[in-house]
Amino acid sequence: MDSGRRELTSEEHTLYIELIGEKKRVIDKEKSIYEIIPKHKRYRVYIGRFFELKRGLHKLFNGLKEAGDGDYLELVINSSGGLINEGQQF
Repeated sequence: MDSGRRELTSEEHTLYIELIGEKKRVIDKEKSIYEIIPKHKRYRVYIGRFFELKRGLHKLFNGLKEAGDGDYLELVINSSGGLINEGQQF
């Protein structure tokens, strides 16, 4: 994959997977101390609504199975405000 990004889309939801390269941050230049953040993936899930006629949400969550210990997950849930207990299933 050239850009390091991948997308899975269903009827109401989208999963973006982005490969983040290794980063090095200077802590103390005189002592040559650096913080190294290893390469990892960022998984960003957009949930439009929890009801879907097809099994699209299951497909997106199955895409998260390849996540490792150093990866990040962001959940963005669209809510109209009326169904407060929809998120309890997580």
